[in-house]
Amino acid sequence: MNAVNRAGSAYENQVTAGLQPALISSFNPLYSLASPLLDSLSDEEFFEWAWPSGVSIDVDLYLMMQNDALAWAHRFHIEPVPKTAFEFFAWIGRVHNPKFYWAQIAETAYKNALRAGSKIVATTSFFPEVNAGPGSKLGEDAPYVFASLMGIALEIAELQSVHMGFERVPTIQSVAGSVVTSFQHHVDLLLDKAGHPALHAKRDSDSRLIQNLLGNVRRALEILGRLPEGYSKKQITQIRIPWELEPGNLYVFRDYHDSLKSFEIEIGDLNKVPADVRRCMAYNLDIPHWCLCENESSDAEFAFTQSIQDRICHAHISGHSERGHFGDFSLKRITTHQQKQFKRWMKFLGSLKNCPYISLEFEAAKRMKDVRESVETLIEWLQEAET
Repeated sequence: MNAVNRAGSAYENQVTAGLQPALISSFNPLYSLASPLLDSLSDEEFFEWAWPSGVSIDVDLYLMMQNDALAWAHRFHIEPVPKTAFEFFAWIGRVHNPKFYWAQIAETAYKNALRAGSKIVATTSFFPEVNAGPGSKLGEDAPYVFASLMGIALEIAELQSVHMGFERVPTIQSVAGSVVTSFQHHVDLLLDKAGHPALHAKRDSDSRLIQNLLGNVRRALEILGRLPEGYSKKQITQIRIPWELEPGNLYVFRDYHDSLKSFEIEIGDLNKVPADVRRCMAYNLDIPHWCLCENESSDAEFAFTQSIQDRICHAHISGHSERGHFGDFSLKRITTHQQKQFKRWMKFLGSLKNCPYISLEFEAAKRMKDVRESVETLIEWLQEAET
């Protein structure tokens, strides 16, 4: 019996109505489903290292782990080898025919997902550099990184449409970027040490940083539009980039009050934002991240404008500390209070018209057993919500 049949088909066996579950592939930094190295694994090794066996859940493809980028760089004979996944995506976005590279990555991810018995319903990324401004090296690279993420997502959708009768991708979840634009030395009588002046972080306004972000998305769409054998207007208009809220003071999208309001103001400025860029704009509702920003005294977190509700098109969930943004663990381990919070948010997500999937995040899990346990818990909660 082949691997797909042994695993069970996620798109046949999973919850069939309401909010649907997916699993972000970043739980394994060695064998992500975007890796070209999985061909070397037997079926037994594949379900021991690359994907949990015995569960039916779709794929939220993480693009991409550092090891994946290095493996692809060697496969494509890129010299010098890019140091980061960001540099790798910028490199392939700039070549004469980037679709050649995007298609190979997409085909590998598609086949790996099929081996897992799943389809790819979204892609997830984490590149804080994406809001770098024009005139900087990172700012010049960012549009090509976005273009590569878009191109791979579109290629996966095409494969799934042809072979499975299902498209779903492209949903390209992204962090909105850092508020820190540079680090500079300044005289500081309190912090300076002999021979070691203090290093100060410089930040720009939220408005300027969001405009940088939107400008990079605009240039990425222009890159797609210039390709000799590019994508149809219909394909490109399906692209959605749900921005992920990252709690704390270091990120542009850091709460669902002030910074969310800043996004709405900038996106809604008809004089600054072209229609094709505005169409891409969306929000990712990461439940534990939004819980960290929650006002416990009321239900004000659900009093969103219709515009915000319509832009929420993807969601994340994970076991998470109530005290801070420290990392992921199994949903089975969260407190009763958290479980009540999470299920309330899930009910809200289920009421939205544009958010069909919720993805389980479990970055760099220690054991596959914990991932499987967390997947089973999420599916159980979703099934409970349907009864």
